[in-house]
Amino acid sequence: MRKIKDFLEYLYYKYYKFQIYVGNSDVAPLFAMLIIIFAVLIYIPSILLIISFFFPHMAALYVNKTEYILFYILLLICFSFFFLYKKKYKKIMKREELNEKSNLMAILFPLIAFILYVVGSVLAVIGDISKLG
Repeated sequence: MRKIKDFLEYLYYKYYKFQIYVGNSDVAPLFAMLIIIFAVLIYIPSILLIISFFFPHMAALYVNKTEYILFYILLLICFSFFFLYKKKYKKIMKREELNEKSNLMAILFPLIAFILYVVGSVLAVIGDISKLG
């Protein structure tokens, strides 16, 4: 659990710095958190699409829009407490060891989510085409 917390703090630190770099310093605490949430929300349907291709009988795992929105709100509340409540992001920004780490994982985290989504979508189309024939 500690590694997940450290990874989320690392991502938050890097995205916060990026928001400051592009000139959004007044909304950087919120936007850094939203970038992480958006990437996490892309992973969910991506993984479900890939699972449903390889295990068609598990297609019932799909979440409907209401569940997805509720999950988004739950993530928003949890991450708000984790990063924004009592200005915890200021403590994260003071951690110097996060500045010394490479930006590679901060770049790969949303990129892998997008690639998985594209792969899952292509597999879903292939699965639908195979049902027709």
